[in-house]
Amino acid sequence: MRWVVHLCVVALVLWFAGFLWFWLTLPAPASGMARTDGIVALTGGEGRLQTAVDLLDAGRARRLLITGVHPETGKRQLAVELGVGRDLLDCCVDLDHEAGNTVGNARSTAAWVTRHKVRSLRLVTSDYHMPRALLEYRAAMPEVEMVPHPVVGALRPLGMMLEYAKYSVRLITIRLDGAAAA
Repeated sequence: MRWVVHLCVVALVLWFAGFLWFWLTLPAPASGMARTDGIVALTGGEGRLQTAVDLLDAGRARRLLITGVHPETGKRQLAVELGVGRDLLDCCVDLDHEAGNTVGNARSTAAWVTRHKVRSLRLVTSDYHMPRALLEYRAAMPEVEMVPHPVVGALRPLGMMLEYAKYSVRLITIRLDGAAAA
């Protein structure tokens, strides 16, 4: 029974150390503004869509995909909410209403990347979500150059722990899938 307690303590210490590493290595806001073929913004966090539209408007890419959009939300509503002209959204923005999670975002984006011949992609999501988003996007599109563009989110310890748990599970499953395929 004593070894079970020791094993649990070791597992807890390792998990906490991993969480600290995750938290302390969150990507900083993007400093480089290199142009990419496309931008993808994942819905769900404050500032993500505005950042992506501002990047598009500044000429940092030719097209923008907003993935995970609520089925009833259209370009007209987004133009009003984001304070941009409808002409920018009509010419250069695509909406994905199908994706319901990060895996779905990556799959929808992979199809969009193929359709628009995108070779480099700026990924816009919250800083705490970026590690898992990059895992999914690189797994779905290994040939596409990914440029992370994190948006700093409010620090919520419980939310951060949940995101770390999701990241850990996906890291393990992606690695196991890769090992099984080899």
